[in-house]
Amino acid sequence: MALQNLEVQNTIAGNTSKAVLTVKNIGQNNIDTLIYQMELNGVTILQDTINQTIPFLSTETIILPEFYPIAGKNQLKVYLINTNNQFFDDNPLNDTIQCEFFVCDSMLSGIYTIGNNADFIDKEDFENQLLLCGAKDAITLKLKDGSYSGSWNLGQWKSALKQLPLLITSERENAELVKLTSSQNTIILNDNQNITFENITIKNQNAYVVTIQNGAKNIVFNHCKLLSDTTTSSPNKACIYKENDNGLIDSIFLKNSLLNGGYYGFCFEGKLSSIYRTSLYIDSNTFVNQANSA
Repeated sequence: MALQNLEVQNTIAGNTSKAVLTVKNIGQNNIDTLIYQMELNGVTILQDTINQTIPFLSTETIILPEFYPIAGKNQLKVYLINTNNQFFDDNPLNDTIQCEFFVCDSMLSGIYTIGNNADFIDKEDFENQLLLCGAKDAITLKLKDGSYSGSWNLGQWKSALKQLPLLITSERENAELVKLTSSQNTIILNDNQNITFENITIKNQNAYVVTIQNGAKNIVFNHCKLLSDTTTSSPNKACIYKENDNGLIDSIFLKNSLLNGGYYGFCFEGKLSSIYRTSLYIDSNTFVNQANSA
């Protein structure tokens, strides 16, 4: 009998977790009885017997009994004691399997800082926790002074946020002190809702500063600096660009911001005449150095 895979379903601390074990009978006879033990963080928590026929060369998935992990990092180990009441095994190296998993102490909500000596070291650190734990209420991300490289693909956050409000801002409320940069599109919105960018600089010299794919609703840029290439002649560079698809744009707010460079300051395209761009609010902004038009 070989233990091939062990996975633990995500949970919140204080709740039970479930583990799924995949086994394969690589012996010469059917397996009718399997006795195993479970260890959680080095402590034996269970010994159990599975009375189930597993034919020769068959693979089976077994749902193990529920258990209570701790908040933070956990290690679960499963090992065989015997099969068919026989302790001898031709290959004991495949009788033990383990996995590490993380348990959230709660779903995310409230105010978090990103940067050195902060709640999260970088955007990826926050993203990993959000996708693992989810959100239960509005979230504010305050970025400490500095430059943050890499794309912010907020479309990947959509399911975890569940349309709850997200504010991304500089900790000291000064766009000069926080810069988001990328060699690819810096901000990617993809069917996102209820997201506000405030008091930050978003820069891109090679692609779009902000691109909207498939649609977006209730997106706000306030007191931001959107910086593109000031010498470009390429339409593939813009401060804000809505891609040519069937997605619906609704309630986009651009206020008190600087849009510098790009072939366009902003450009909203649509594939069908029946797909309207509704409720676009552009107020008290500065457009400079666009190659084609604001």
